[in-house]
Amino acid sequence: MHQTDTHFNALRAATWRFAQTEEKGVELLQTASEVGQELAGEAAAAAAAERSDANRLNLIAAVLVMLSLVGSVIFTFIGVARPLTALNGALGKMAEGALNVVIPGASRGDEVGDIAKTVIISKNAEIKARERNPGPKPRPNRNRSRPGSATPT
Repeated sequence: MHQTDTHFNALRAATWRFAQTEEKGVELLQTASEVGQELAGEAAAAAAAERSDANRLNLIAAVLVMLSLVGSVIFTFIGVARPLTALNGALGKMAEGALNVVIPGASRGDEVGDIAKTVIISKNAEIKARERNPGPKPRPNRNRSRPGSATPT
């Protein structure tokens, strides 16, 4: 029976080693699980911080776009609408027969300036035409409909 005891002892030793290996495996799995949970928590915190930074950048971009739009509206009003309104007033006086009108905006280097220069050319052509034909001055047409005014009845 000596050989059976030897086999039995070998089996017992193998079982004991297997049990210890199993315990170490369970410990390793628990450690891996804890580390995984820790890393997942850190990743979630990092993602939240990144999301907060992205939201802040989006807000800044939105504010910049809004400021750009407000600037565009102001530029359009000051740079285009007011000069065109002044030019329209001068054109109205010319249409009524007054040629001693100062044409605003002719010194500008943009499209409004181009329009004002064209009006000056038209005004000078009318002045020359009146000098060639010095007849009675045309009477202003008071019944003329102007843009934005009511149509006469």
